[in-house]
Amino acid sequence: MKRVVVYTYILFLLPLITMANQVDSLASKDNAYLIEKLDELVHEKHHPNAMIYVQAYIRNAKKEKDKLNLFYAYKEGIFFSSHLNTQIEYADSAIITARKLKNKDLIATALLSKGLAYYKAKDYREALQNYLYADQELKYSKDQYLLHKVTFNMAMIKIKLNQCNQAEELLLKCKNFFQSKPENKDYQAYLLNTIYQLASLHQEVGNKAKAKELNQLGLNKSKLENNEFFHRYFTINKAIDEFLNDQFVTSIQLLSTKEDILIKTNDFNTLTKIYYYKAKAFDKLNNQQHKIIYFNKIDSIFNEYNFLEIKYRPIYENILEETLVASDTNRQLYVINQLLKMDELNYKLDAEMSQVVYKEYDTVQLLKLKEKILNKSQKLYYVLAACFTGIIVLIVGIVKTRNKNKHLIEKYNLFIEESAQSSYTERRISIKDEEDLNKEAFESLLLKFEEFERDREFLNPNITVVSLAKSFSTNTTYLSKCVNQYKGINFPSYINRLRIKFITDLLQEQPQYLNYSVGALGEIAGYMNPRQFSNVFYSETGLRPLDFIKIQKQKNKESI
Repeated sequence: MKRVVVYTYILFLLPLITMANQVDSLASKDNAYLIEKLDELVHEKHHPNAMIYVQAYIRNAKKEKDKLNLFYAYKEGIFFSSHLNTQIEYADSAIITARKLKNKDLIATALLSKGLAYYKAKDYREALQNYLYADQELKYSKDQYLLHKVTFNMAMIKIKLNQCNQAEELLLKCKNFFQSKPENKDYQAYLLNTIYQLASLHQEVGNKAKAKELNQLGLNKSKLENNEFFHRYFTINKAIDEFLNDQFVTSIQLLSTKEDILIKTNDFNTLTKIYYYKAKAFDKLNNQQHKIIYFNKIDSIFNEYNFLEIKYRPIYENILEETLVASDTNRQLYVINQLLKMDELNYKLDAEMSQVVYKEYDTVQLLKLKEKILNKSQKLYYVLAACFTGIIVLIVGIVKTRNKNKHLIEKYNLFIEESAQSSYTERRISIKDEEDLNKEAFESLLLKFEEFERDREFLNPNITVVSLAKSFSTNTTYLSKCVNQYKGINFPSYINRLRIKFITDLLQEQPQYLNYSVGALGEIAGYMNPRQFSNVFYSETGLRPLDFIKIQKQKNKESI
């Protein structure tokens, strides 16, 4: 058994050791070499060497104490990372580094990258919050290109929230700006994207003429600039224009020309759009067999990625109507469950988005219909029982969660109240007549402690009783006794209390820090280990950092 554990441990560590060795092998390479290698992999984000170059770049920048290159190294980490948590960690590190550089443009760039990471993970509210923070940082910036990039991404969020008028206003602002420099390729790429999003937006709201005009503009421009990428997407939009104008055969033909490339690039969002309009077109042509084929393709994407936008709900409602007519009980239950799942996922994503499309079968109706169908079939009795059991478990879970939340809020309020009643920098305790606590020397140390706290030197991760005693020109024994007399606690507790008080004040007074990861907050507080920071935070407040952040966010919302 021990041997199996050892082997498992070795297998777990082997990839980490291998990566570390590969990073070490790049020790002699300079930043220019590493940047060049990363540029070569820009279209192969998941290449096994990408993160090796990123880690080497970060190590070089840290070794050379080059904050600017360290910032860009973290940016590369965001781009090449596959997982959201890792992307957010790199983004937080980039934000911290940019703040140390006191460069608001770089801070905004990092916040934009953090927002994009959340956007791709479909956490649209967090994405919007970071875009807004970036916009605030750019309030006095002269970098209009960066500001309009933030504006463009804010428009994408507005579209997801079905705030179409606001989204169009932002996109038109971007269009006017990006078309101001026809010779700049970056500007023109963003211009094409802006035109594409505007055209798609007008299709969604039924402005067929305007959508067609914008799509034709995009087709002509992307062809003129030999931009195959955007020409592909404008062709798809043109096919949708054909569908909206009842040219169903032409629409199907155009959509079919772009399926393979989207499958190859794994663009499941646009593939879903193609399958949706092909299914609707075949339905209009009374070709039920092909309609079902493309419905099944949509459903496969739904099951594979566990998400489907609410705007695709009508095709499920259409299929459900047919199963009701055909009295296909099993198929009815499956489609109903998929509709319920879609509602739940979209509600969690954003409650507003669930109201975008008129729902012929809303959640309550679906639950009633599901119960009716289940009652028709004795075979499905146990499924119904399981549903009721699940509801009971859910209710019990909700009650427990509410009780837990209530308990956490009580702890939060108690900590805030106690924190407000105590002052760590002005407290005085009368000096006892102990053998080696000289009053004059004691008062001198108190002044040094006040300066130490005022300058926030306790945030130094390397601070120890030895280093502080040396700084105060005293010995560790005398310093420790002074802390005990002054604070009524030992030296480690004194440092921990100051750090946690600093972080909790920061979270209450500067809301942007509520979006930082626990690791990033710990680093600010002077802790090298996120777990150590979390444990100390809990010891001081009675709450874990994430619980404190969650409650503080709720308090902030209530105060608006």
